[in-house]
Amino acid sequence: MNDLFAAAPKDLRAARLREYHQYLVERDGELDVKARSLSRRELSITRYETAPTTTRDMNAAEFRQQYLAFDKRKPHSPEMLLLLSLVKVNGAEAYGVSQNFQRVLDRALRNDDEIELRILCEECYHTRILLSTANRYGIEVTDAYRPPSPMRVLIGGIAVAPMMIARPLTLAGEIVGTLTFVKLLRAAQRVLKHDPETRDAIEERLLEIATDEFGHISYNRMSMGPVELAQARLLLPITARMLARTFPEIVALDAFPINVLEELSLFADPRRLPERVRSDAFLA
Repeated sequence: MNDLFAAAPKDLRAARLREYHQYLVERDGELDVKARSLSRRELSITRYETAPTTTRDMNAAEFRQQYLAFDKRKPHSPEMLLLLSLVKVNGAEAYGVSQNFQRVLDRALRNDDEIELRILCEECYHTRILLSTANRYGIEVTDAYRPPSPMRVLIGGIAVAPMMIARPLTLAGEIVGTLTFVKLLRAAQRVLKHDPETRDAIEERLLEIATDEFGHISYNRMSMGPVELAQARLLLPITARMLARTFPEIVALDAFPINVLEELSLFADPRRLPERVRSDAFLA
């Protein structure tokens, strides 16, 4: 993954996509389209969603107020910012799944290719995993964060746009999201250094998601030619700016890739990736 925006030869891309499909089958298990479930993910999600016997203190009323309407002028503890970031960060993806699932299903049936369906199902589990971080504080969050109106309009547009437009936007979003998850991982290690149990529980969740997200980037790269990849690169800073406005709590936590083009060096050197991601992710 030395250059995210360099197109591989078409035959190599096709071979890598076949490899990625096999990787997903082995990692996720059986796909149930009607239930939007993956058999192996069902075996692990209960562990995340089961609340621990001992929880950390958090002002639940303040959390819920800031979850609904974040006030960046108000001082917040790093732990509050971290929890808000975790439960909201997948909001755009969750909304995108709801808007795009039928279109992806129709395309999968037409092309006899289930990869995108599996990716959307993985995003459903990502949302549940991230929402489950609240149970470490005795707080229950059951519904995905609903992004603000401008972001919903953009996501709705992607859902109906031709693939030559939708795919570059999707790749740009996946890159920003993946960089954010890596930075959230580092933020969790910093903020929760005094509580190894909670730190490790949240780190495990973020590593699970980051491993998937590198695969999502690989899939979108291998599905695009040089023109679409050039478009994705042009769209990347614009996408980052829009997402930064959507998630001000992540910016306040210093866990958002504001200078996204400078952050791309992470993809050029696998040694900079967390060990679990480096060993388990599909990188192409």
